[in-house]
Amino acid sequence: MYDSLTRQNYKSYIFIPYNYGYHWVLLILAVETSNLVVFDSMRNSKSTIQHIIDPLNRVWKKFVKANKECGQWSPELNIKMDYPCARQKTRN
Repeated sequence: MYDSLTRQNYKSYIFIPYNYGYHWVLLILAVETSNLVVFDSMRNSKSTIQHIIDPLNRVWKKFVKANKECGQWSPELNIKMDYPCARQKTRN
């Protein structure tokens, strides 16, 4: 993940499609603002995808430390999960 981020650090946004348990979410890393926007049609809780957020945060911290002179990034990603998107019916 770190190598991928380093190769794409000049971009404004990095799109990360992620599948877990037969469900897709879209994570958008806004490099300039240190925001990680999560689009989830089921609107699951943050804890549901914590297993991908934690490694992304570790990679982000390493990236920020290695590139201090290149930008004014937050040392931790700001997770945004409240963006509206099409809603999927939940399973009962």
